[in-house]
Amino acid sequence: MNYKKIILAALLPLSFSAVSLAQEVSSQVGMPFLSINPDAVSSGMGGTFQGGAYSHFGAPAQAALIEGTFAAAVSYGYFQPTVTKSHNVSASAVYKIDSRFSVTAGFLENIGKRYEVTSESGYVLGTYLPSDMKVGAGFCWMILDGLSAGITANYAQSNPFPRIDGVKIVQRTAFADVQIRYEPMQALGISFYGKNLGIPVKSSSGKSYPLPMYGALAFDSSTEFGKHSVKLLIDAGLYFKPAVFNGSIGFEYGYDKHYFVRTGGHYCDDGVGVPSYFSLGLGIKFIGITFDAAWNYSGGPMKNNFSLGVGYSF
Repeated sequence: MNYKKIILAALLPLSFSAVSLAQEVSSQVGMPFLSINPDAVSSGMGGTFQGGAYSHFGAPAQAALIEGTFAAAVSYGYFQPTVTKSHNVSASAVYKIDSRFSVTAGFLENIGKRYEVTSESGYVLGTYLPSDMKVGAGFCWMILDGLSAGITANYAQSNPFPRIDGVKIVQRTAFADVQIRYEPMQALGISFYGKNLGIPVKSSSGKSYPLPMYGALAFDSSTEFGKHSVKLLIDAGLYFKPAVFNGSIGFEYGYDKHYFVRTGGHYCDDGVGVPSYFSLGLGIKFIGITFDAAWNYSGGPMKNNFSLGVGYSF
C-alpha cells in the first residue's frame, strides 16, 4: 500500500506547528511555534519578554540581573484549547558566574493534537501525535554597568508526519536569539531584540520557508514604594518575511514582594506569529519558590489559553 499520500498531512507544506498557531496562519514561514513565549509570567503579561529564570526564552541580556546566583523554572501551557488543543512543556535556568557573566539553558516541547492517518483509499491506518521541540544554551555579558548583551544558540525540530514507506520526516534547524539592553537611568531599560535568526526549513515538497524571524524594540520600567511595586513592559517589532507588525504590553503589581497580579495584551497582524489576545496572571513567591498562573482571552484561537509555572532561585 502506498502511504505517501496521507490525508491531513502530506498536503501540508509545513509542519504541524503551522497548524498549531493557526489564526488561519498562512504557510509563509516554517516552525511558527518558535514565536511562543512558554512561561506563565510572559503569558500573563501579554507575551512580553521576561528575565529571571525565563531569560533564555525571552531576555538573555537580563540573565545577569537575577537575584542571587541561580534561578530555574518549569512551565506547562494548554495552547489554543478551542482549536488545536496542543500542550507546551518547558524548562529554563540561569546561572550567574559572577557579576559580569551568566549562562542560560532552555527546553520547550510542543505536543499537538492526535490525528488519524488515512490511506489513499480512505482506510484508517492508525493515529499519530505530532510534536515540536527546541533546546539551547545562552551567554550573557554585562559589558558595563547598565549595558548588557545576551545571545542564545538553539536547535529545533518538528515531527509532523508518521513514517512514510519506512522514512521518518523530521524538519530540523538551528537559530539564535540576541538582545542588547541599555539602562540610561535607574528603573528604565531599553532593549533591541533579534529573534529566531536562523536557517530556513524545507517542506515535504522541498520548498524552503524562512523561520519567523523578527526584530523588536522594548522598554521595561519598574519601581518600588513601601511594600508595593509596579512593573511595565512594552515591546513592538516587525517580522522580516513577510513584513508583519506585532506588539505587546504587560503590567505587574506586586505587594510585599510575595504576591503579584499581572495583565497585558498582545497584537499581531494576520499571517505570522502568535494571534492577538488579552491576558491575566497571578504569582506567589516565598523562600525563593514561585508559583505563577496565566489565562488568555481572545475572540480567535487564543481563547482560554492557560499556563502554569513553578520556579526556584537562590
